[in-house]
Amino acid sequence: SELPVGVIHRILSYLPTTKDVVATSVLSKPLLRAYSSFPITDFSASNCGCSIEDANERNIKKFFVNRRNFLKFVADSLARQLKEYSCIRSFHLSLSLHFADLNTVHLYRRIDNLLPLVTYNPQSLDCIHLDFTTVLTTDGKPFDYAYLYPVPETLSTNCFACTSLGFGGCSFRALDESTICWPSLQVLSVDHSYVADSMIQNLGNICPLLHTLTLSYCTGLSSFNLIGLDKLNNLKLVDNNFTDRTIIKIDHAPSLQYLYCRGISKDGHIHLGRCEKLEVIKIKTTCVSNHLLQHILSPAFPALKVLVVTCGVLQTRMDFSSWCLEKLKLIAPNLKEIDIRAPSLHSFKFIINSDFSFPRLFSLDTTSLSQVEFSFYPSMELYAFRFLMMREFLAKLNHPSITLNLLWSRRVTYLFPDNFKGNVPSLPCIKNLELKIAYRTERLKSPVDKSHEALVDGLLLMCHPESILLELGYGSNSDCIVAFIEKLRHRYETRDCCSYTHIRCWRHDLEDFEMECLGQNGDIKALPKSLNSMQWLAPEDKICFRLRWCTI
Repeated sequence: SELPVGVIHRILSYLPTTKDVVATSVLSKPLLRAYSSFPITDFSASNCGCSIEDANERNIKKFFVNRRNFLKFVADSLARQLKEYSCIRSFHLSLSLHFADLNTVHLYRRIDNLLPLVTYNPQSLDCIHLDFTTVLTTDGKPFDYAYLYPVPETLSTNCFACTSLGFGGCSFRALDESTICWPSLQVLSVDHSYVADSMIQNLGNICPLLHTLTLSYCTGLSSFNLIGLDKLNNLKLVDNNFTDRTIIKIDHAPSLQYLYCRGISKDGHIHLGRCEKLEVIKIKTTCVSNHLLQHILSPAFPALKVLVVTCGVLQTRMDFSSWCLEKLKLIAPNLKEIDIRAPSLHSFKFIINSDFSFPRLFSLDTTSLSQVEFSFYPSMELYAFRFLMMREFLAKLNHPSITLNLLWSRRVTYLFPDNFKGNVPSLPCIKNLELKIAYRTERLKSPVDKSHEALVDGLLLMCHPESILLELGYGSNSDCIVAFIEKLRHRYETRDCCSYTHIRCWRHDLEDFEMECLGQNGDIKALPKSLNSMQWLAPEDKICFRLRWCTI
């Protein structure tokens, strides 16, 4: 308590949760006074009645008044801090723009007047984040990019000591790139802004120490050519407004470890040079070709461990061969042939976002696989023969433990087509099945809907697992648990269950079942075989059905 206030403020600035620490500590009056005078550096207009939610037609005048008062409050706060400390270490301004701003020049001038206060002592400045959210117009059209906040020259010359910069809703169009000097910059984030190709190409000269770069929902880019960023280890490109034939080019990034790319059109092209340290590649775009995939899995990427790939609709075959790959996630709407040879692979996730178009040929040559997760997002009604298709596919996988994610929007009907004489695939060797069931649309009203009953029939037609695990609070799992309990309890009451088809029903093979509850703390307790057993359970608990099947 005998320390100067400035020293106490410096100590408090290093605490991650200063408010909680102060509130739960026995503090002296000088320390409490120091905390009450702690300088504010994070200014958000949403806390002052001028957020996007406040910018409606009824309150538009009040919105502008509140925003004007908010900017005055920011200016007064910065002036007080400079008077007491002579420097500002970080500054974050979050502000909402509106389509009714007729005099945006006046608004931007008021924002420009704040920045000389922030950069008054540039040697001590470490972080600046400007986040200007644009409010949609009444007819749904977005705010014109021509009205984005133009980044002033003050930030190009007086941020030479900053290690982190963030720009949201800004434009670099009028900024002279030759004047930008950010030699200490390590983290750069730009979203919903205008950025030119030349600025990206000059980043090696502008900020040579940059190690994290994020571009999200930006416009003005026709290509992306990364040059001279030898320290870069994290790169994210998310849904930027590229042209149709955009080329993403990364010739040489010796320190790059993480690459995320999403939102490039099918006519775009990704060119990756040698990246010796690249460990994680996530490319969620339909322009991934088999040639690019083979290059990624080549010795040019010796450290690659995690790969996430989205295939295009026209792609029908993909090959994966890698000795170092540990995790693979594949999003494929129309693949017919998949060949995976990865002896170190221990996690495989496969997403089919179409109507159960399973690959005809599926080869998985791996010895370390421990986690398998399949996600199916059908848009059409599910019939019984589709579960037979799934049964055939899972038999090819030949793995004992599987997590199945099912997001369905139409009803499920356990009916076969008239005179169905199709072959019945052999049962997959699944012992442990974890289910995550969710609706694409609103929840059904009946707790035990006919679709849930048909879904239980389809899942038990698909496989005969020894255990089925469902988390009570996930999606529509609770409705499915109710359907499971009812179907398993009353399985003997259906005598003509499979009289209309040559396929043997699961009811003839199931001898008995038990129910268990798996708590968050790891406790396992037996449950009675009734619906009443669910009323004392928490949403985080999991229900496990132990099934005992007849041995053939």
